[in-house]
Amino acid sequence: MKLSLLIPACLAIALIPSKAAAASFILTADLTPYDGIQSNGSGFGEVDVSDDLQSIFVTLAVSGLSGPVAAGTGVYNGDFGTLVLPLNVPTPSFTSGILTGTYELPQGALSDLLAGSLFLGVFTDQTGSILGQSPFTGVGSFHDSLIAPEIGGQLELAPEPATVGMLGIGLAALGFVARRRASLN
Repeated sequence: MKLSLLIPACLAIALIPSKAAAASFILTADLTPYDGIQSNGSGFGEVDVSDDLQSIFVTLAVSGLSGPVAAGTGVYNGDFGTLVLPLNVPTPSFTSGILTGTYELPQGALSDLLAGSLFLGVFTDQTGSILGQSPFTGVGSFHDSLIAPEIGGQLELAPEPATVGMLGIGLAALGFVARRRASLN
């Protein structure tokens, strides 16, 4: 089979949707320390919206936090807006690990997700040196610990696999054309 026929065939396959009637989508967030917080914490969050647009599956992976994940961790409207969806934090909690759960999508949250206005925030039970660095001192503090936000990130739509596939095929086709032109010269 000639390569000139292979590229259009690959493009046609890439355009076939994997679920013809599916309306689901995925949002992701890279989690970094909040401004004013010195932390080695980092993480990644993913929100998978169900086909019926009624529920979401949340995966949160974190590492290097200065304290265990605490209540207040969840999906916010803006980086310090209102808590739209609190995540269920296990007991005992962790400073590095994965948190997952399925939740009913709150009323109006779908339009906020699509608008890119939702934020994934991770609160921790911070102790020791981070307290002196925290702009949140005095908020929810107990003796020498403080429940405060440590890392967070904005939820953004992830590119569809077909889009990524088409990009790859397009780059391969450009490479082929450039290689062919170079061999003719």
